[in-house]
Order: sequence, then C-alpha cells, then structure tokens
Amino acid sequence: MNDSNRRLAAIMFTDIVGYSALAQKNETVSLEILEDHRKLLRTIFGQFGGIEIKTTGDGFLAEFASALQAVRCAIDIQKAVTDHNTDLERDRQFEIRIGIHVGDIVHEDSDVLGDGVNIASRIEPLAEPGGICLTEQVYDHVHNKVEVHIARLGRKHLKNIDLPMEVYRVVLPWEKRDPTVSQIVQALGGHQNKRAKGAKVFAGTVAGVGVAFLVFLLLNNTSPPQKVAVGVEGRTVNKINASEATAPAIRSIAVLPFSNNSPDATDEFFADGITEELISVISKIEGIRVPARTSAFAFKGKNVEPGIIGRKLAVDSILTGSVRRDGEMLKITAELLNVDDVFPVWRETFEDKLTGIFNIQEEIARKIAGSLEEEISGDFEMPQIHPPTAKIEAYKCYLKGRQSWRSRTEEGFNEALACFQKAISEDPQYAQAYSGLADTYHLMNRYGFLADDVANEQVRAYAQRALELDGSLAEVHATLGTIMEAEWQWERAEKSYRSSIELDPNYAQARHWYAILLSKLGRTDEAFDQMRQALTLDPLSPVINRSFAMLYTQTHRFEEALEQYRIAAELTPNPKGDSHYLGIAYADVGQYEKALEMLDIQEQVSGRNFRLMADRAHFYARMGNTEKARDLLGRIREDPESGKSLAWIGMLLVRLGDIDKGFETLEKAYEAHDFGLTYMKVFPVLDKVRSDPRYADLVRRIGLEPEPRPAG
Repeated sequence: MNDSNRRLAAIMFTDIVGYSALAQKNETVSLEILEDHRKLLRTIFGQFGGIEIKTTGDGFLAEFASALQAVRCAIDIQKAVTDHNTDLERDRQFEIRIGIHVGDIVHEDSDVLGDGVNIASRIEPLAEPGGICLTEQVYDHVHNKVEVHIARLGRKHLKNIDLPMEVYRVVLPWEKRDPTVSQIVQALGGHQNKRAKGAKVFAGTVAGVGVAFLVFLLLNNTSPPQKVAVGVEGRTVNKINASEATAPAIRSIAVLPFSNNSPDATDEFFADGITEELISVISKIEGIRVPARTSAFAFKGKNVEPGIIGRKLAVDSILTGSVRRDGEMLKITAELLNVDDVFPVWRETFEDKLTGIFNIQEEIARKIAGSLEEEISGDFEMPQIHPPTAKIEAYKCYLKGRQSWRSRTEEGFNEALACFQKAISEDPQYAQAYSGLADTYHLMNRYGFLADDVANEQVRAYAQRALELDGSLAEVHATLGTIMEAEWQWERAEKSYRSSIELDPNYAQARHWYAILLSKLGRTDEAFDQMRQALTLDPLSPVINRSFAMLYTQTHRFEEALEQYRIAAELTPNPKGDSHYLGIAYADVGQYEKALEMLDIQEQVSGRNFRLMADRAHFYARMGNTEKARDLLGRIREDPESGKSLAWIGMLLVRLGDIDKGFETLEKAYEAHDFGLTYMKVFPVLDKVRSDPRYADLVRRIGLEPEPRPAG
C-alpha cells in the first residue's frame, strides 16, 4: 500500500434491515426498495460532503472529511427514511442501520482499506433498526456539537478486532421508547438490581399479565412523593423520595452551581465553594464520570433545559441546589435529576449550624453515592471524606481566595494570596490553603505577572508543604508536574502527572497537562488519548479545546485544527479573544489574508504585543513577503520582551531561511532555559531542520530524543 494515499477520515457503513429475507419473499419489490433507498441516500451524502466509495449489496460505504459531517448526515438520512415511510404500505417501507468510525484509511484503486473501514463495518450491525452507532473516536469529536443525545452502549467485542471498543448510539428525537422490563418492575415497586432473582420471576409474570396493562401502570404511576422529617445529630433533614418508576442507571452526573439564596449577596463565593467540594468528592467514586468545574459553571446563571445540559456535557443526571447562610445557620437544598425526563431521583433539604458544613457535604455525597451504589455492579467503596480544616473561618478565607484566583487578573491573584495566607494563619495545617498559594504563583507566572525563577521557587515550596500535610491532593501533584516540565525534568514531570491521575482519574487538568507533556516527548498516540479523556471530563473548557487543536497542528492535521479552534472560540466568553489562535490555524491551511484579519481583531482586543508581531512576521514569511517579515523581526528584537522569547525568534529566523542565525538564537534560548524550547519536537516550523545535526544535538541536551521528520 502507498502511504501517500493514507489519511484520517470518517467512514460510514449503511445496511437495509432484513433485506435478504425481503428479496427471497418478493424479488421485484425488494429491487424497487433498493433503488428508492439508493436514490434517497445519494442525495443526502452530497449535502454533507460525503463521498460514495461503493455499494455493498443493500448498503453503502461512504467517506467524510470529518466525524461531525458524517453524524449530521446519518441523522438526516434516518429522518429522511422515516419521512419516506410515512405514506407507504408496510411492505414498501424499509429501515437502515448506520455505523460510523474515524480512523486511518488507505485509498487503493476505487476502494478504501484499513482498520477504519473494518471497525465501521463491525459496529453497523450493533445499531437498532433505524438507528446509528458510533465508536468512541467519533463520540469524542461530536458529543457536544450535535443537538441530540448520545448514549453509551459500553465496551463491545468486535469480530477480528483485538481489543473491545466503546460503542455509543445516537438517540434520535422521533424514536419510540417502550418501557423496559426494569422500568415496569420498578413501577410496581420492585428493585431489579437488589432483587435480581425476584425480578426475573416477575419478568415472567409480565408476559402473563399483559404488556398493555403494565405500560398503563408505568405511565400513570402518579403516587405523590412522600415528605418526612427526621433528626440527624441535631440537624433537620426534609426528604422527598421521588418515585423510582423512571429512575435511570446513573453513570455520569453534572454538579451545577448551587444558587446563593443568602440575605447577603456576597455569599455567592460560599455557594460556589460548596459546589466545587461536591464535584471533588463525587468525582472520586469509581465508575462515575463527573464533568469538571469549567464545564459545569458554564451554565451558571443561565436558564438552560436539563436535556440540553445533558447533551452538552454528555451526562445522564444533574445535581442542582441552593445555599442559604443566615448568621450562623446554614440551609442547603439538593436535588438529583434525570436529564431525559427531568424527573427527580431524590430531593433533600439540610439545615445545620455553619460549623456543620462539612457534615452536610458528606451527607449529600453519601446520598448520591448511595443512589449510584444501587446501579453499580461489583464491590462498591465510598471514598473517604475528611474535613479539610476544623476552622470555619479558615475555610471561608479559602473559598474567597479561590473566587479571586479565578478572575485571572493581577489584582485577583494578589487578593487570592492574601486570602490563602489568612486561611493558613487561622489553621497552619490547612493543606488546601498551601495548594491555593502554589496554584496562584503558578498562574501569576503563566500570565506574565511574575518571573520564572521567583514563581517556580514559591510554587515548589508551597506545593511540597501541601503534600507534607496531605499527600492525596491530586491537584498539587499536577502543579508540581508543571514545574518539573519547565525545568526539563521529563521523567519527574510524568511521574507527578501520573500520580495526580491515579489519585483522581476525573481531574481533567492533570490529563490536559499530561497530554501536552506526552506530545512534547513525541508520544503522540498517548497524547491524543489523554487529551480526549480531558475533553470528555471538561467538554466546555475553551483551554482544553484549544490544546486539542494544537495537537492537530503538531501532527499536521491542519483542517481538523481549524475546526477545533473554532469550537474553542465559541466557548470563550469573548470569542474575539481567540482570534490569535484562529489566525494561526488559517495560516496553516493557506488562508493568509484571513489569518492577518484575525490578528487585526486580536490587536483590537489585547493591543499589539510581542507575540502578535512574531505571528504576523511568520505569516508574511509564509506568504513570501520576506521584506515585511524582516521589518517586523527588527522591531521584535527592539522589544524589551524579546529576551524572554528567544525560542520564538529563533524559529522565525528558521522560517525566513536564516538557518545559521536561527540556531545561534536557539542556542541562546537554551542558555536562558527558554520554555519555548520544550516544543522543539512538535512545532511544524522546525520540520525543515529535523535532519540538521545541530537540531538533534540541541534536542538531546534539552533531554528529549530527536525523531527526524520529513519536511511538511
């Protein structure tokens, strides 16, 4: 096979349900149906850029440039088939199954070959009649971009495929959903998972009683919820137990921001803090996916239907609630909802003194864990919950510090430092407060408010102190990993990231940073895997979406990078603030005028700076306008910030063809321990010098292993 014909693509397989039996029964009608089917699908393929590779008897093999195009095409196909069948006699109707996978394919003559084709053909039969099945690779690309729910079917063993694969199905809006035996059992008061044997016996009874009667019971189970008041260690707990008739199997839960119902509006930090604590605790329950704070808080203050939130975050349940602090008294209401029917799984109100906040958090977490425990097979172990501090004033200072830290401004960072220091003065053993200091100094450096050497020293000291007090803080291990990475201590950085992920597999930021490290090490497949997992955990994070786009760029998948940068921009509060990144993406696909336009927009938002001038010079160099590029290079060198970014200047010189001067500047960057050099193995601008001995020597001294690549 010629590797020049190899590329990544979305592959779709279709198949008419029961066609062989139909052909045997009435050949004439079957051929007419086949022709109607082909005309219908071919029309729709073209609307989404689909390329028909070949017909497969009663089906099609088609190729698409992106997973999103393929899935949208599949949805339109199934809608068109449904509409087509509406006015036809039953013997003239047909249904199709569709399977979609993203993978490597190789064009050979008029056919396509490869694992991508094989896998797509294997998952198509898993679809229900009139349904669509997707692999995990497709799901990762589309789950937050389509207005339909996508349900997980679990890991499936596919013929001639070595490892089981995660498979998903698209839940189409017009599907008819009959109640399952499990739902019917629950409607009549049974618990299938706890009384498996009894449920099986009852299932046998179902057939004798008659499905219609049981469906009536299921759909008309209108027993009012019970309200009880019980005393729990001096606290009042008002509990509403929702009917379990429609209780789903919970595998994922989004904890949305609890609203602040306190008389003092400034107590909002307290409600946000409680939300974050619950995200942290629930995410530690094995087998449950919990979207990260960034994605959950994207819905703060917005009136969005639970079903839409469920689709955006790919979850099947939502925890909502409110917090009211009145003097020294605290009242928290929490409700767990099923996103499909907005039916409450449970709802409770907790009241206590302010000092009982950690007890209330634990009760809520245990209540949720109890709900999940009923649905999880195998041994279940509730994660250990330890109050982070015994001093409520220290806790309040910590929550205020985190609120200021998230502003990402110099003023906010300074306020955060003061709050965390005050928390430590209240409780010198408060590990999370030291973690807060480490995180603040880390971001002050990333945002240019603090020099590398000063920031790194503070980060290391406070992170190590936090781990001395509590070695289980996943976020601290991840923060230490960034310091090790900046110091080119690659093995220690990887160890820190892996420790963080082991402690909290749902910590999206650790997987995000680990993916970036893996890409720098040249371990591309692992990098994509970690980045996909990070994006699954935090799908609405503009930063993680942007980093995913960078991975595409680094692997020369420029069209996919542009699409991913567009998604990141849509998720950014001020989309114009991402114009800089879009400019780079447009340049990579050869749209230089559009790229320059994006830089103009970015300058309107953030003003002209060193980085924007450098990117503009790169664009001019790629356009062949070396005069403008060199003029900008001269102005860049006069900029006081240029000494901090010698790596970028060296790469620009390489772009301009000044290879010797480029390496001289990169050598100066090495002496200055310039962070930009950590990207040497992955930035496409250096492709033309991969075979230069000076490149290999420099990469080795940084601690990386050079892997020469052909010029792209």
